[in-house]
Amino acid sequence: MSSLKINSLNMSTILTVVRAQNASGATGTSQIGYAILRESRPAGNNSAITFNGTTPITRQINDVSSNGLNITLSQTPDWTFTIQEAGTYAIRARACTSPNNTAGVSTQAYYTSRLYLYNNSNQVLLSGDNMVFGQFNDAAVNNYINYWPNLSGILTLPARSVVSLRQHTTNNIVSAAIGGIAENVNGREEVYAVIEIQKLA
Repeated sequence: MSSLKINSLNMSTILTVVRAQNASGATGTSQIGYAILRESRPAGNNSAITFNGTTPITRQINDVSSNGLNITLSQTPDWTFTIQEAGTYAIRARACTSPNNTAGVSTQAYYTSRLYLYNNSNQVLLSGDNMVFGQFNDAAVNNYINYWPNLSGILTLPARSVVSLRQHTTNNIVSAAIGGIAENVNGREEVYAVIEIQKLA
């Protein structure tokens, strides 16, 4: 089994590597590349994801823009994405979670949520920040708020890698959280998850 070298994200480390590679790029081909991946839905559509307790649910990444990185998407039903080249990458991700239909709940609701980056062998490559939040409820009002847990880290992939962004959200009430509530403004698409990937080496 290939081992993965994983370190916590350190901006000074990133800048040092970027500067070194930019300098070497004057006499050779720079290996720096950048990509943004998103989970998006048409305007007015809530996320299609419903969370199920502590089980991490795969975010439905369906859009990628890249410069110098070759990343492909599987989309439904697996929702994985493939980083085609070995290397060291800085990865930042954020994804939405939203309490859904809390009207009539007489107690204060609380939620926990966390992001994970998995490989195709179901191993956790990176684990995100833990988020805990409370929701005061009214007998007749749904409290719709989008929360955005974060994930960041540096990891070395020894080969072409199939990965996925997953998230769990737990709560103490019957109504489950979903992956985001639509804004529905100006006909703009809804965005419920964003992954930034930068190749460092």
